Amino acid sequence: MKKLLLTCMIWLTAIALWAKMPEANGGVYVKATATGDGIGWGNAAAHSQAAIDFKGVSPDSFTHKISDGSLTSNIATVTVMAINRVEAQITNATTVNYTVTFSEPVSGVDASDFTLTTSGVTGSIGTPTGSGATWTVPINSIVGNGTLRLDFTGTTGVTPNVSAAYTTGEVYTFDHLAPTLVSGSYFSNNGYSSQYAKVGNMITLSVGFNEALQAITIAIAGHPVTAVASNGNKNWTATYSLVTGDTEGNIPWTYSATDLAGNVRQQSNTDFGTVLIFDKTPPVINITPTAVTAAPGADASFTIAYVDPNFSYSSLSSGDITVNTTGTAAYTSLILSGSGSTYTAKLTGVSGWGTLGISVAASTAQDIPGNIAGASSPSATILIASNNADLSALGTTAAGLSPTFDPATAVYTASVPYATTSTTITPTKAHAGATIKVRVNGNAYTTLTSGSSSGALALDVGANVIEILVTAENEITTKTYTLTVTRVNEAPTIEIFPAVLLDGAVGSFYSQTITASGGTSPYTYKVTAGLLPDGLTLSNTGTLSGTPTAGGISTFTVTATDASTSPGPYSASRNYSINTEQVLPITLINYSVKKDANYAKIVWSTASENNNQRFEILKSTDGITFLTIGSIKGNGTTSISNNYSFYDRNPFHGASYYKLMQIDNNGKVNDLGTRSLNFDLKEKAQVLISPNPAQDFIKVKFNDPFTRIEILDMNGKILKTLSVSSEDDEAIIDISYLKPNNYLLRLSNSSMTVVKKMIKL
Repeated sequence: MKKLLLTCMIWLTAIALWAKMPEANGGVYVKATATGDGIGWGNAAAHSQAAIDFKGVSPDSFTHKISDGSLTSNIATVTVMAINRVEAQITNATTVNYTVTFSEPVSGVDASDFTLTTSGVTGSIGTPTGSGATWTVPINSIVGNGTLRLDFTGTTGVTPNVSAAYTTGEVYTFDHLAPTLVSGSYFSNNGYSSQYAKVGNMITLSVGFNEALQAITIAIAGHPVTAVASNGNKNWTATYSLVTGDTEGNIPWTYSATDLAGNVRQQSNTDFGTVLIFDKTPPVINITPTAVTAAPGADASFTIAYVDPNFSYSSLSSGDITVNTTGTAAYTSLILSGSGSTYTAKLTGVSGWGTLGISVAASTAQDIPGNIAGASSPSATILIASNNADLSALGTTAAGLSPTFDPATAVYTASVPYATTSTTITPTKAHAGATIKVRVNGNAYTTLTSGSSSGALALDVGANVIEILVTAENEITTKTYTLTVTRVNEAPTIEIFPAVLLDGAVGSFYSQTITASGGTSPYTYKVTAGLLPDGLTLSNTGTLSGTPTAGGISTFTVTATDASTSPGPYSASRNYSINTEQVLPITLINYSVKKDANYAKIVWSTASENNNQRFEILKSTDGITFLTIGSIKGNGTTSISNNYSFYDRNPFHGASYYKLMQIDNNGKVNDLGTRSLNFDLKEKAQVLISPNPAQDFIKVKFNDPFTRIEILDMNGKILKTLSVSSEDDEAIIDISYLKPNNYLLRLSNSSMTVVKKMIKL
């Protein structure tokens, strides 16, 4: 019954409304039919839209539907209430957000419903997010400086539709540029120069920017300071007072300025080259004597220099100078000359003995920032020294000093026997302040103590010049005494070879020849100490031979005596040892070295060999230091006799020593003895080395077409090889890298070799 009554009421209401409907589409009226939840319209197909006005009811309080079963029409009643910023109004962000608020819940909101209104900036609208009446819209990829506003323009793009566009939302201001420094000053309150400062001076830094700042941090001389703002936070000023602990030199400043958008500008004085010098050091006074000594009657001068990188002026006068004396040293007058930072103080009429020095009072100079010079320390002194360079006595172990010593006599002679290889001298100075040095045959001087022996001074055969240099206390006056010591009876130097004898083996024949040189041949040889191995004998011509009958090590001395007469004959001795316990891997039956034209031919023979890998041939200029020059393969193990030979096509001029070494398969080395030859090589090649001795470079001149130059040490090791054009006749060689020593210079081509000695200083 109630449902029937409600249906009737709706229907009656619809009839009443229909009775009031205006004409539409040519006077055709639409008939409304009440249903349970709407109104059915007759002839609805003739209308695209119809409005129903319910008296006393707001038209936007709900949605009216007109339907004929296939068409539904909405009446737009939703509005945009606000479009507000989410981030700060002034920003340097590249992405910001807006909050869009509708009058009631909506759906279907997307980026196409919005547009941007900009000035000086660009950006893009991102995808809106949210639901109901509140939505968030991002703006991305923002660049430039200016303003941006989000507008709602899609009135039919959401559901329900929005009644009107919204273009009065909040505006963003964008600033992507750091603040720019447009003005600045940097100075001190120093009374002499605003670009210099000393301890206690105040430094002021003022900076001005093209826009207001929200904050600034400033440091002066490395110290954070508080800055004071003005001109709407565009201009800032900071100060700092210097203290002793601050570092001298250009006073640094830095600032970090942040504008309202958050952009930061950081700069320092190095960006602009501003210079403000902190100098806390007063001028320093340096006093230097122009001489170490001065003789009585001479002048003594001192240089006074004010040292300060920022020197300003000095007011030095003679009244500011104090003269310091010791002993009896005195002077007549003080004369001051010079100006600015350098002066000369001269003491005239020097007399007496002792020292002279000066001191300078305080407050005689000032630098630019106003630091005042303090007093100087006493200067180094000038010695008023004796000019006495005499000896009072001269003693020597050489015999027959002639003439008898007298301080006024400078030249003397003496002599020693030939066997004496050194002498000593004992000089005594006449004045305690003098010094004594001595040298022999032009070598370097060595210092002696007055009244003490010089120690052994080496003497060459013949005349030896000993110079005694006396330097007076004034270090100017000198006197040289000369003592010529003659080493008389010039005996020859006899040398015995080889330096080492081969070891032997029990039951194996042994033979080796001992030779001598340096005296008058022929020589006679005999054992003067020790014992030969059992079974061996030494002939008076130097042949040591025989078959050892007992094993062991035998040591003995061989003395060679030459054939000279008065004052000869002369002799020399060499100590040897032979080990006869060694069983040699070969049986050596012949070993000799002989001349073959200008070559040296080394020949040897073996009766048998056991595990014999090879032979090596070595060469030397002195019989002590050898260089390997060749290798000959052995015959392993054999009982058959074998003959060997080797040619040295580059023997030395003079003595050449050859050593034969045998090497087992297990690496054991056996010395088979040393032989020597003397060559008188009449070289057509003329080789000149200059200078020699040399320190850095040598020039080598030659008249033959050499193709290679080698530098060797005295052991024969090649240190450097240089190629030479056959057209060259000289070469300049750098020897600065060599250590001071004796070296060999070897020049060669396909047909000749020349070896010269070179001395590196």
